[in-house]
Amino acid sequence: MAADRRRQIIFYGDSNTYGYDPADPYRQIFPYDARWTTIVSKNLKDHFQVLAEGMNGRMLPAPPYEQSYLIKLISLSEGDGILSTMLGTNDILLTTHPDADIPIRKMEQYITFLKRNLDRSQILIIAPPLIGGGDIGDPLLEKYHKESRRMNDGFQEIASQQGVMFTDASEWGIDLGYDQVHFSAEGHRTFAGKMIELIRKIQLESEQLKATDMEDEVENEEAKW
Repeated sequence: MAADRRRQIIFYGDSNTYGYDPADPYRQIFPYDARWTTIVSKNLKDHFQVLAEGMNGRMLPAPPYEQSYLIKLISLSEGDGILSTMLGTNDILLTTHPDADIPIRKMEQYITFLKRNLDRSQILIIAPPLIGGGDIGDPLLEKYHKESRRMNDGFQEIASQQGVMFTDASEWGIDLGYDQVHFSAEGHRTFAGKMIELIRKIQLESEQLKATDMEDEVENEEAKW
């Protein structure tokens, strides 16, 4: 049997990566085929092996917490794999006094930890959709919405400084469920479509870079003669 040469992509996240459905009182999770991670996996199966690592309530890890688990994910991303992270919502949501500075500092520590073991081109940071959606209508969610916006802006600045891949999913028009935090079924489909576009773009850029490197190597060899 031929070796599986597909790139590994790990989606490390919280309940929106897990597929949590607050509207389902029994299973509390969307059917397998309705989750964005599954849709992505099926559409990119010829080139990527997808591993969904979502967990309800997960916050940004601050070393040494979850360090051993992260090392495992890093080992799976070695070579030309990608470790994609979408976290931060719970760092804002699970407090009565949300403060974006806390997850921003944790994200900076997290990226620094990853870069010790992974190439920058293997790290993808996804800023999550804003709490309350794009058009806040609930005054009780207003402060959480405001801090999640500030958090995403901070994530973008850190990713730029650290030279890692970044995208802001709050710009993707993701439909949220009645709790204004978790993706609806439509939200999962939209998110999957945007993610597929992004990964294909990353793949194309990676292939172009490899082709350029090969051309440079040939030119260098020819120059020696």
